[in-house]
Amino acid sequence: MSRRLRSALVACLLLGPAALLTSAQTADPGVHPLSGRHYAQTMSYQNAAWLDRAERMTEEEPDKALDAIHIVKGSTVADVGAGSGYMTAKLAAHVGPAGRVYANDIQPEMLDLLRQRMAKSGIRNVEPVLGAVDDPKLPEHAIDLILMVDVYHEFSHPQEMLRNMRRELKDDGRLVLVEYRKEADIPIKLEHRMAIGEAKLEVEAEGYALDRIDESLPRQHILIFRKAEAPPPAAPRISDVAPASVGGDIVPPRRLVGPSPIYPAAAQKKRLQGTVYVEAMIGKDGNVKDVTITFGNPVFAQAVFEALQQWKYTPTLRQGEPIEVRLYTQVIFQLK
Repeated sequence: MSRRLRSALVACLLLGPAALLTSAQTADPGVHPLSGRHYAQTMSYQNAAWLDRAERMTEEEPDKALDAIHIVKGSTVADVGAGSGYMTAKLAAHVGPAGRVYANDIQPEMLDLLRQRMAKSGIRNVEPVLGAVDDPKLPEHAIDLILMVDVYHEFSHPQEMLRNMRRELKDDGRLVLVEYRKEADIPIKLEHRMAIGEAKLEVEAEGYALDRIDESLPRQHILIFRKAEAPPPAAPRISDVAPASVGGDIVPPRRLVGPSPIYPAAAQKKRLQGTVYVEAMIGKDGNVKDVTITFGNPVFAQAVFEALQQWKYTPTLRQGEPIEVRLYTQVIFQLK
């Protein structure tokens, strides 16, 4: 039996808490206080044509994405960050005439474009909603599914948005993020991509639980969350100073030693395949520590955990001084 195992190391390495104590200023409002992720700029309505580009069908396979989410006929769904209504029209067809789609956006001009699209297509089960940067303003306890396609990473107030959306979802409602993979080498700016570890950390801190990951799309994760049993207390901040990304005066680490995880014999025997998502810290000395399996089949998790603890990097330098960085990576176990 032949086998193939490959791992993809994310180019996004964020400064860890120990490296943040360089000033005493308050946090940059454009940085998430838990993950250190920099928020992306919201796309303007003036660039709405990009949402309707013909290449989107092959680059993103939106119909495949909606099929993977399993939308129920007659359900009430919300397209948060709907833009010009590209996905809204598809959602309207999935829920059918007995269902309802709330199409949310914070730009009135986007909603004008959306209304034009719905009118032209004769779609009558869509209700446009002008939201705020911290609240989508959907009806409370009424939504079966909230979908965000390449949107969440642009929120300027993600914590407040997640808390409000949690209140607007039904108890068995689902929150779905479709985001470009930060773990992959794709032609999308880094700030417009997300690692699974980032999304899981940020979303679960606001009262959700990651239920399922679908990796069937060419470039994007489908991350399906459900409401946790009880909302959590306010999450602690990792620092009052915003982390910086590798680049500029940062010399990134280079892996020196890194054995590949061993494909478990039990998994080979059962012909199991899967992907394990990992988050860890690279210390000032280049050693990997605090390895955390963020998602993946437990059959593979131990093999990944043991391998990563042996990885060794050159120190990451900022202005010549060693610092800690956060590492995201994925390991794919695949038989052939």
